[in-house]
Amino acid sequence: MAVIYYALNFTGVPWRTATPNDPNYAYYLKYRGDRFEPFQRFPPQSRGLIHRMFEPNPKKRITIAEIILSPWFMATQTCSGQDFHGTKEERPHIHHSLDKKMAQQNT
Repeated sequence: MAVIYYALNFTGVPWRTATPNDPNYAYYLKYRGDRFEPFQRFPPQSRGLIHRMFEPNPKKRITIAEIILSPWFMATQTCSGQDFHGTKEERPHIHHSLDKKMAQQNT
């Protein structure tokens, strides 16, 4: 998930292989945490989660279940065809690919 999120934001992958032989990965290992410059471009609320997603040690890495329950992830708006909280009411939302005027007409 972390690499996909990174790729969506930066239109590329952070490194070719997650090995110390890859110069980009070696740079990440040396400066990970708050000193890894690309992560500074993520929204501040997501950085802690992103750091945990990119944890090199799989035993320490955040799980999918923990990601889904994180406040930042849960606050992310998504489009869905499902009922809102089990009611027949649809959740009002904006399709992010539409401009504001079109979105207001469609809600």
